[in-house]
Amino acid sequence: MDLYYSFSVLIVLASFFAYLNLRYLKLPSTIGIMIIAMLTSILLVVTGHLFPKIFTHFSTLLQDVDFTEVLMGAMLNFLLFAGAIHINLKDLREQRWPIMVFSTVSVIISTFAVGFLLSLIHI
Repeated sequence: MDLYYSFSVLIVLASFFAYLNLRYLKLPSTIGIMIIAMLTSILLVVTGHLFPKIFTHFSTLLQDVDFTEVLMGAMLNFLLFAGAIHINLKDLREQRWPIMVFSTVSVIISTFAVGFLLSLIHI
């Protein structure tokens, strides 16, 4: 399955799930979409035992999707943009010093932790 078709299917499913959430569940969008996606997955597994031919078709369809390529190649840009568009710059400016301190300290701790673990592995 091409990246374009995979991306299109994911957008259509997410849009449909968002509509169902908005219409019936009325939960926050991320929570509602995740709940509907989990229920759909459970439904597919249960119906897969009742209709093994359809389940096999869906299984082969999902095995053909390279999730890393879909996520990193197509969806990551949109996910980062969607997360960044909701940032209030005034609040970010007010919290700039704690953000800079915590991010710098966490990068330093992460660097030393990864370096230490890799030095243990490379015996």
